[in-house]
Amino acid sequence: MPASLERSRSGNGGHVWIFFAGPVQAALARKLASAILTRTMERRYALGLDSYDRLFPSQDTMPKGGYGNLIALPLQRGPREKGNSLFVDDQLQPYDDQWAFLSSIKRLTPEEVQTLLRNVYPAGDVINVRHVATDYDVANDPWLLPPSGGVVDKAITEPLPPNISITLGNLIYVEKKDLSDVFLDRLMRLAAFQNPEFYRAQAMRISTFGKSRVISCAEDLRHHIALPRGLLKEVLDLFDSHRIAVKVTDLDSAEFLSSLISRRPQANADRGGQGSGGFR
Repeated sequence: MPASLERSRSGNGGHVWIFFAGPVQAALARKLASAILTRTMERRYALGLDSYDRLFPSQDTMPKGGYGNLIALPLQRGPREKGNSLFVDDQLQPYDDQWAFLSSIKRLTPEEVQTLLRNVYPAGDVINVRHVATDYDVANDPWLLPPSGGVVDKAITEPLPPNISITLGNLIYVEKKDLSDVFLDRLMRLAAFQNPEFYRAQAMRISTFGKSRVISCAEDLRHHIALPRGLLKEVLDLFDSHRIAVKVTDLDSAEFLSSLISRRPQANADRGGQGSGGFR
């Protein structure tokens, strides 16, 4: 995939540019960028699902009466004088001749983009999180939708641990130790879904500003991934499908049992020491 990295104007980040040989529909360009992000998160899950909101153009269609998306172009004089707003190489060093570099960039044709997408995501769903079927873009072949708006994932071939620990509290806490980025990305996506409000606004050709494309209910903690308890079956199924034994510790049950035990002496005292009380 030909892509070019520009150091941001501040110098604290970067922008990845993909150049096309001719005009390309915004929907197709966004689909390509989304596919790249999805594959990248399989290697670096911590990139975050909110990365889908950092694409330009920001939506497939132009809002009624809108001007489209304003993008800060590279090679701006002020930042350039500080070594920023420049295209950089693999070592993050600016190219000596920026114009020569730009003239050497391979530009993708719409046909090449379509071929890339078909090879990587034959089913057409490049975001790979569940969605609401009624709001699903018909251009993405809704008849390919699995039940309940879920997604069909390929088996993970990277090395995985033989066992893992899960703690049930207010959330499901999955220990991250020894789990690969691609597996952690799968866990995060179990608790994510495509935001119907984003697609509804886009279909009505109104601004999607402030509407996240993907809503995530997962939390990435230092040592654990935290997921809603309602996903317990799906979490266990994911581990089972990859032959990982799971040790589950239910804190709620432990606290309830502890509460019962702590009440037994008081219950016996109330009965005058007669019998063993009502707790067994």
